[in-house]
Amino acid sequence: MLLYFPIYDSYSENQRYMLEHFDGFKNKNDNPELRKCAETILSAGSAFDYISDDQLKNVTNSEKALQTANNTYQTIILPPCHYIPLETFEKTLALARNGATIIISDSLPADVPGWHGLNERREAFMNLKKELHFTETENKTIRVAKLGNGRILLGNDLLQLMSYAKIRVEPMVEHGLQFIRRKTGKGIIYFVDNRTEKPIDGWIPLSEDIQSAAIFNPMTNECGMAKIRKTQNGMSEIYLQINPEESYIIETWKSKSEGTPYPFYKIAGDEKEIDGIWSVKFIEGGPVLPKSVEVSKLVSWTDFGGEDVKNFSGTAQYIINFAKPIGKNDAWLLDLGKVYESAKVILNGKEIATMIGPRFQVAIDNKLLRDKNTLEIRVSNLMANRIAYLDRQGVNWKRFYNVNFPARYPENRKDGLFDASKWQPKESGLIGPVTLKPLETTK
Repeated sequence: MLLYFPIYDSYSENQRYMLEHFDGFKNKNDNPELRKCAETILSAGSAFDYISDDQLKNVTNSEKALQTANNTYQTIILPPCHYIPLETFEKTLALARNGATIIISDSLPADVPGWHGLNERREAFMNLKKELHFTETENKTIRVAKLGNGRILLGNDLLQLMSYAKIRVEPMVEHGLQFIRRKTGKGIIYFVDNRTEKPIDGWIPLSEDIQSAAIFNPMTNECGMAKIRKTQNGMSEIYLQINPEESYIIETWKSKSEGTPYPFYKIAGDEKEIDGIWSVKFIEGGPVLPKSVEVSKLVSWTDFGGEDVKNFSGTAQYIINFAKPIGKNDAWLLDLGKVYESAKVILNGKEIATMIGPRFQVAIDNKLLRDKNTLEIRVSNLMANRIAYLDRQGVNWKRFYNVNFPARYPENRKDGLFDASKWQPKESGLIGPVTLKPLETTK
């Protein structure tokens, strides 16, 4: 759907702050009614793009749908707004006359913005509103005005309006999943994200009837064909295992496609810690590379001793040798435990995954493990420790064009600007424990 951004309501406010930046919902330009519409659309399982007054000029009819910038939309939603340009309102009604369904949330706009030719524009605007003759529907919360080959829907319940307009929704949101959807010539590509606090393991419904689908994990590079089954109403479901804050890319097709199944697993036994002597070498970063060490217990590298490790921001290489665990399993779940902040996993010289959290886990096919194995984990921390070092040394590193670099918190303020010299070293590196859990393929 296209969600109209009522910019002139913001322009009309007489505020005491400087020029607004319309780059999202912030405290100053937060439009609660617009925010409510946007959140309602997303929570219902639909998707939208914002559209401005200028962009609306390029929207055309495509039978009962709308088209702009080579994209097709089901409707335009006007959120509650007081002001709307005459040209915008004229264009919206023209699209309805040519077959489109337009949704107006809450009430019709009240007036046109600006002073130039105000009386003439206002009279034309009022005449357009008089053309809309709304009648009640069987749903008492919705009124409809037929206009040419299309219609205008008006009501104070956006969910009911969307249902009445038969807007397509994705039922996966009922499982707590969020998505971005893009149509291709052969099907639909989804970006699916689990924003809940619980892992999801089960059949996820789609709004489309598909014949095949592929799953891609952008974190681990794993990919494969999805398991699909049909529902009683003819729609399709795919099987997913997705942890909190994990995401997948899913490509669907209307035709049959074959390939290796995506590897989903379940835990098949107790975990085993990879212990022994870890060789730690600092390979990139600064202000200087700390000395290499060997440790039998994983802790933050800031606790290795000395000032160099406390000031260091960069990458350290952790290497350990271990024997293959006993057991005949399909795969092993390598869990790095606590990591600050990102990790690249290399097993026997083969790069397995690069992970940025919040979970640092990757399934390793049993065939990749040898009797004797070398595990290499390259961990990079944040820049915080080095920034604190630079401020303690009085190094002028804040060289930014047209930015005064103010501090967000009072404790980070010195002479009115940001200063990190009082920061304590932040945990860094591989803290673990690093474990292996046996896995078996989900049937």
